[in-house]
Amino acid sequence: MIINPDKLIPGDIILTNQKGFVSVLIRYFTFGKFSHAMLYLGRSSYIEAIGLGVHARNLLRFNFKSQARCRVYRLKDEHQYSVSDAICYARSWHGSAYSVCDAMKAGLINIFESVLPFRFSMTKQFCSRLVTEAYHTAGVNLCNKHFTRVRPVDLQKSDKLICIEDCYLDIDSDFTDKIKKPSYIDIQDKATVEMMRGIWKILKKFKIEIGGVSEITKGLLQVPLSKRNDIDRKISEIIKKSGYLELWKVEMELCPQNHDIIKFIQYVRGEDPLVGIRKAKMLYESALEQQKRHNNNLMMLQSVKNVELYETITLQITLEQNLIDNATNRVKQFAHFTNFPG
Repeated sequence: MIINPDKLIPGDIILTNQKGFVSVLIRYFTFGKFSHAMLYLGRSSYIEAIGLGVHARNLLRFNFKSQARCRVYRLKDEHQYSVSDAICYARSWHGSAYSVCDAMKAGLINIFESVLPFRFSMTKQFCSRLVTEAYHTAGVNLCNKHFTRVRPVDLQKSDKLICIEDCYLDIDSDFTDKIKKPSYIDIQDKATVEMMRGIWKILKKFKIEIGGVSEITKGLLQVPLSKRNDIDRKISEIIKKSGYLELWKVEMELCPQNHDIIKFIQYVRGEDPLVGIRKAKMLYESALEQQKRHNNNLMMLQSVKNVELYETITLQITLEQNLIDNATNRVKQFAHFTNFPG
């Protein structure tokens, strides 16, 4: 069984449980049915904080045995809030490390119902905090407690959310075999994990902690000036070696229908025309959002003093410009579909 992406909207919250020891332990101590929380980004993609860190995943690859193991929740009156801001904030944590300790602290504080002398990491995440903090940044308090204390069971009981029932699909063995093949998301995860672990290791020598990809420049600029050029060289080599800079090209090769209108029409041929139009509109809206996000990233990078001195920053600037050009092309390719109803 899988969740049907056509029934979801960006910003939906997915709660899950598994048979593993950690999942059982979390549910036992929190008196809840679910042990994990994820945020749906749109285009069959969701973001979560797990052992490998904060990463985006393909929703079609997430399968489970029964509806009892998965529930989808949606913000009430979602149009009153800036859900896109929540998604943008969650994306900013991409590549950040997972904090087992913080997740345990959140559980302990709730068990004893008192404010214990715990300090939470500012550079690491855990699942329910990522979701709740993202919405908090967008002006929505999902629970009556600080986002560092929120557990999956608190999201399940939130009066700001409604449960979406009709969003599941049964799958056959052919589909299961198909989704086992490596995807762009798998390649992206591998490159990001490799890159961030190398960068964390270097910065740790200077007692510098950063979150995800968006904080690489921040970390570099905290390195003492006398050592910065050498660390810049080492970090830039890690970035280039990881393949992270070429991920956008990989995505174009694996999903050409997302970038070329002719290939898209060929891809959706045989489907319900209204479904095809909705998919095209989603691609258009996603490209607009990415255009805006990467423009903001580019302006922040260009605002750094003496930016031209550091290869790490110039590599990121080049990447952001490539991503802007890529998104702009997709906006042009799919803009025509905004005139169609559906």
